[in-house]
Amino acid sequence: MQDHPIGVLSALLIVCAAAACSSGSAEVPDAGVDSNTPPAQPAVCSQDAWCWEDPLPQGSTLASLSGNAADDVWAVGAEGTILHWDGEHWLGSPSGTENFLLDIWSLATDDAWAVGAQGTILHWDGTVWSPVDSTTAYTLTGVWAASADRAWATGFDPLGNSGTVLGWQGDSWSEVDSTATRLAAIWGASDEDVWAVGIAGTIRHWDGSTWSDIDSGTEHALTSIWGLSPENLWVGSFEGDILHWDGARWEVQLSDPSLMLSDFWGAGQEAWACSQSSRILHLLDESWSQEVDTSPLSLHAIWGSDLDAIWAVGDLGLAYFRSGTGWSRQWVTLFGDEPYACLYGVWGSAEDDVWAVGEPGLILHRDREGWSRLSLEDDACSLQSVWGTASEDVWAVGYNGLVLHWDGDAWSAVDSGTYEGLTDLWGSAVDDIWMVGGNGTILHWDGSAVSTVENEHSDFLTGVWGCSESDVWVVGMDGAVLHWDGFSWQPVPSSTTNHLFGVWGTGPESVWMVGMLGTILHWDGSGFADHSVSGMDQGGLFGVWGLSDDDIWVVGRGDDEEGVILHRDGARFVREIGNTPRQLNGVWGMESGDVWTVGSISLLHRRR
Repeated sequence: MQDHPIGVLSALLIVCAAAACSSGSAEVPDAGVDSNTPPAQPAVCSQDAWCWEDPLPQGSTLASLSGNAADDVWAVGAEGTILHWDGEHWLGSPSGTENFLLDIWSLATDDAWAVGAQGTILHWDGTVWSPVDSTTAYTLTGVWAASADRAWATGFDPLGNSGTVLGWQGDSWSEVDSTATRLAAIWGASDEDVWAVGIAGTIRHWDGSTWSDIDSGTEHALTSIWGLSPENLWVGSFEGDILHWDGARWEVQLSDPSLMLSDFWGAGQEAWACSQSSRILHLLDESWSQEVDTSPLSLHAIWGSDLDAIWAVGDLGLAYFRSGTGWSRQWVTLFGDEPYACLYGVWGSAEDDVWAVGEPGLILHRDREGWSRLSLEDDACSLQSVWGTASEDVWAVGYNGLVLHWDGDAWSAVDSGTYEGLTDLWGSAVDDIWMVGGNGTILHWDGSAVSTVENEHSDFLTGVWGCSESDVWVVGMDGAVLHWDGFSWQPVPSSTTNHLFGVWGTGPESVWMVGMLGTILHWDGSGFADHSVSGMDQGGLFGVWGLSDDDIWVVGRGDDEEGVILHRDGARFVREIGNTPRQLNGVWGMESGDVWTVGSISLLHRRR
């Protein structure tokens, strides 16, 4: 995971974990559409055309805000995400990077800076974002500009504790100050009055000629700074302190260890603060009070063009807007307020009939009106996969032997005869469906009942696919591969000991299998060829689907817990820019070329 300064942001890069659910013989009531289905919102798309369908308008954690007017606001965050508010919609703006962007400062409509991990500095010229050499590999946490020729950025050594201040002189960036502590934020009143703050109570001040230490009166980690004038500044700490500068000294104005402050903004005699502890505070008549609780999601940035147009953003793309009548949430999701919700499987019969399943108890359905959430009585259940033969014959499997069937009107439970966790299913016909899971479990549906099919394998089985009733493949832990020839299951040596999770193919002589550490294997009818991708020393690939051997999609998790999307265009697998900061688990598409992928609080769609 990329290293971030304390309090700047707390990105939820989640590894999905399985939850327990009801038994294989549980009663399941008719599913109904959630009455709180959110309204449609414009989706943000990546430069490789992957568009968010949930959350909306997008699901990347946002770390910073800046702007010039109510219809000219920028937001930056995870996976190089840059968004622009034009007064009506948030629209994606290609950044050219997948590094975490931690701060942005907009000086004019054609002059803005964004900074982030690995020394990333980007500049907006009114048309495009372009990289600018920072001369450092430090994580850059803050940026502020006084003019087109004068700007500063703060940062820290991700491998140590030292901090840096970079200066822009109109043609290049260079280091102008260094500290023994990490620096988290910067703000200025003029090019001769600039402040930088960091951990251990560090406050540095530029007076136009020299950087010097200013006593903060605290040893706490200072995470944010904002001012209304040279004599009216606020600093927030991770430990919940609000410090105020009156032109002569810093003093604590409020101290609440539960606050975990992340950003400030103000105008006139009023100010607002947001926090990682899910709160928005308002300063009025020299007193701070809480206005909004966004639990359980954290807020990382707040900014406004005036008192009637204020934005606050945070985890998973969470966005709130304050107009003259108060705050409203401008971010919708069918995942609810559960920060660990996760989708594992996706399948459909048509563009207006797509299913996605996961935990806790998630069943999502896409029809002509869009996505809606269906409710199960046992909403703690973990569903792992979904597959069907037609719109009125859809199956889902999950933990504790759960098997569900959709007949076009309702979901009902089917007795599986086991309490083993079930991870995947596939079939060749309505009366020939295979299900696999824990301890070598292989189940078969013959049109009337589910029965256990004996095999010699005892490890966890994770994926199943076939091209006919007598040609079915199963993959699992430690590189396990099994093949069904119509009579029995037989092991097939795979040449890898890496865990395998997904399997898909085009026919008997072309089967693709994916797994941990970027493993991609191809069966050609007689043996395996290795097509594994590099750069995934800790990540894994969990889902695979395609239209042909020259058009294959693979999804998973990278070394920094970010979502990975790979596409094979005939020669090799190439990584797509999906701006997906969290693990992806499943992928499915249609002959039209439309593809969906699902994962941890992530549902994306790519049209072709």
